[in-house]
Amino acid sequence: MSNLKRLLLPGLLCCAVAVAATISAAFVDPTTVIEVGDGNTAPNGGSPNCDWNTLNGTNPTNGTNTPATACGGSGATINAYVFLVGDQNEKAFTQGGSKDPHDTSDWHWAITSTPDKDTLTNGYAISYDVGGHKILAFGGERFAVNGDANIGAWFFQQKVGPNASGTFDGVHTKGDVFAVSAFTNGGGHPNLDVYEWDPACSASSYPNGNGVGDCKDTNLRLRFSGAANSNQLCSNDPGCATVNGAGVTPSWPYATKFGGGSEIPANGLFEGGFDLTAIFPDGAPGCFSSFLLETRSSQTPSAVLKDFLSGNFPECHIAVAKSCACTAFHTADAGFDHSVNGTVTNDGGGTVFDAKVTDLSLPGQPVYQCGTLTKGQVKKWGAGAGAGDCTGGVSTFAAATAGFSNQARADGNSSSGGSPIPPAFTDVVQCAPNDAVGQVCHPNPKIDVTKACVTGIQVLGGNVVVRVDYTGQVLNTGTDNLTNVTVVDSSVGNPNADKTFNIGTLIPGAQLPNPPPGSLKCYTNGAATCPNLGSVAPPVPVVGVASYFPSTFVDLGTGAFGRASFTDKVHASGTDPFGVTVTADKEATCRVCPAGVCPAN
Repeated sequence: MSNLKRLLLPGLLCCAVAVAATISAAFVDPTTVIEVGDGNTAPNGGSPNCDWNTLNGTNPTNGTNTPATACGGSGATINAYVFLVGDQNEKAFTQGGSKDPHDTSDWHWAITSTPDKDTLTNGYAISYDVGGHKILAFGGERFAVNGDANIGAWFFQQKVGPNASGTFDGVHTKGDVFAVSAFTNGGGHPNLDVYEWDPACSASSYPNGNGVGDCKDTNLRLRFSGAANSNQLCSNDPGCATVNGAGVTPSWPYATKFGGGSEIPANGLFEGGFDLTAIFPDGAPGCFSSFLLETRSSQTPSAVLKDFLSGNFPECHIAVAKSCACTAFHTADAGFDHSVNGTVTNDGGGTVFDAKVTDLSLPGQPVYQCGTLTKGQVKKWGAGAGAGDCTGGVSTFAAATAGFSNQARADGNSSSGGSPIPPAFTDVVQCAPNDAVGQVCHPNPKIDVTKACVTGIQVLGGNVVVRVDYTGQVLNTGTDNLTNVTVVDSSVGNPNADKTFNIGTLIPGAQLPNPPPGSLKCYTNGAATCPNLGSVAPPVPVVGVASYFPSTFVDLGTGAFGRASFTDKVHASGTDPFGVTVTADKEATCRVCPAGVCPAN
């Protein structure tokens, strides 16, 4: 592309912008996205059919970041928007340090008057994404049009704005963008220069001229330059600037000094736009957080600043998602294991720096460091994160209950070490357990008990009496530990009392014939070992008084040939770590038989 490109239109000679060779050959003409080249505010009904009336609506509030109706050329999505309203108590720049080559820490303001031709009534800006190209467009109106004027527009990566002390919060970051235009010849001929804030431009003076890519003043490097001889500066180039050649009535309220109506007189409306991605040789800088529209004494970079309107421009945006699941319960204590993971996404209009995710609900609020996120980039955090994803934090955690409520937050900066962007939060999610019996986070305590008994004859106190001896096993057939396990035998006889065996703790998983060690114990009458009651390896015995002398019996009747039986039962119980008590009962019947041997039936 040549440095100066001219396009002859019927009845109008329109001079295009002068473009440096460093500009990408592939660019998006901003007029194909929003109608900043027609000098009015109404959509044209054709393409792109998007103008400030559509975006600003009929009564926009000061500082709103939501357009009345979203619009843009084919394939365009909105990154950020702002509408600013001036008032009679207008803030204006004061003191000599309030110049664009100075950092905002040198700027000062006061409520004071400015010349009518330099007084802003409203200001507005929008950022678009079109196929990976960032398009910035902005506009504003002057209160009066009697004379030349100069307008500048700052897009800051940090939140820059006036504070109560008469100075400004926030400072410049390399890559902040400054567009400045002069209304010459009485205000009808706009020029457009676009600068990058670059601290490498550290000299006190620089040569004049278009020198796109060169430092033009302290901290200001020229990235785009154009000039016009008519009231339009748009001809299929990366940049465009326009003033209205005739009166325009916007959809929003406007009061003019001359004429007393709602019409913006000729040369009172300025609008411009440019493909930021194309005019920056290394691509567009980070995302923007604030916007300022200003009037100036001249088009030179070091001009004295006058009126201004400023507000948030939330182009930076981050999103975070989270999932959480219960993965196991603790068999030995009242706890549940959970896994936690998610994604963090840069869904805004530029690179986000120093991104991080904080889990707000976990002990210590672990932080996952995610680094830089380019536009559209997604990174994983927590369980499943790999190379290039977020680091640190935790992937698993323990909680006292299943179904743990959890929430995460994502943060980032608009530049490296710069201003924080608005944080993003997940919904409160439940680390839901699997409620079905047998699932990984559903404790299922169970206990079982067996009993066997034999009878014999014993001389006691000069009498021949029947003695019943019994033994058995108690098993943890559930999924979690049982503590305070006891077996209680209830019988009618001498001694006439319940006998208790303190089993202690049983681990889960007892399944005959090969129970895990510690999941099964037996209760017995003074024996050092347990009898084989169905398990391959005899369990550890719990010794106690496992015998009694029954005081009653059941006569089995004539057909049993005088035989008798004695029946009693044992009751087993235990408590799991979650406070659930489980029980099991078992009865055993022993017969007194001739010769001590009972038939199999």
